[in-house]
Amino acid sequence: MKSELRWGLILATALSLWTLLLHATGVYTTRLELAGTLDTAVVILPVIAISCAMIERRRNYGKPFGYVDAFRTGMESMILSWPFSAAFMLLYHKLINPVWLDRLVAYEMEQLRAQGAASSVLLARETALRARASVRAELTSSLIGTVVLAIVLSAVLALLLRRRSERAPGVVHETRPKS
Repeated sequence: MKSELRWGLILATALSLWTLLLHATGVYTTRLELAGTLDTAVVILPVIAISCAMIERRRNYGKPFGYVDAFRTGMESMILSWPFSAAFMLLYHKLINPVWLDRLVAYEMEQLRAQGAASSVLLARETALRARASVRAELTSSLIGTVVLAIVLSAVLALLLRRRSERAPGVVHETRPKS
């Protein structure tokens, strides 16, 4: 199996398991105050998956593995994970936790009321949150988020994990003595 596909599937599985873990621990049901922080922390999973894909691909490449090769590997891994992650999230939102949006809206409204927000602000925020509930909105936002994250992570990790050229084994390279 190609490295990008393998790590894309591993990433989609890890993200799905992460979501189920947060659901089982009540983060997405009764402890929404933690959700934002933990949803940000989950970016470590794509970092790990892209890094592993790049390292595996570099190891098996057979020629210098430059920036473009590393970047392409990261992008492909993330993009290949998207259909599986998106399908799971639709399943999660529609079958496993169908009241997620109502809970999120109630939590957000409570926070805004505590800050003394006007009723027009409350209505606008609720409308914006509920607009996210359509399949089209979920798929579009997840695709855009995946592409943006893929570009950023692939660009940074490609700088760190590329390899210009290998030194030939057994060749003694001249070094300058320290003065």
